[in-house]
Amino acid sequence: MINIILVLFIIVIFAFALKNSIKHFKGEGSCCGGGGGTLVEKKQLTNPVVEKRVIFTEGMKCSECAKKLWNSLNKIEELSVKKVNFKNGTVVFEASRNISDEEIKSAVENAGYKFIKTIP
Repeated sequence: MINIILVLFIIVIFAFALKNSIKHFKGEGSCCGGGGGTLVEKKQLTNPVVEKRVIFTEGMKCSECAKKLWNSLNKIEELSVKKVNFKNGTVVFEASRNISDEEIKSAVENAGYKFIKTIP
């Protein structure tokens, strides 16, 4: 009897693992636990652009990570993210005011990633 219960338990675990793997490889899942389908919040600046910079980060693993960071950075007032590349850990943004590295670092870390540096 215990063998039957053990086999059924293993089958159930395998079924869940297979289901999640299929979703992940179809691009419907997420390594971040946020689920597929997270929307990127596009943001237009209302004032003229005064700076463009590249942020270097560590920790993004997939497109869902990129979307999560995109949305976190776009919460900074007068900053608009233009591109996030999870493979090389970069973010390109424009801003209509000078944004401090501390503001950027805070948004990056709040999203769960490591801030390295910014360059013009």
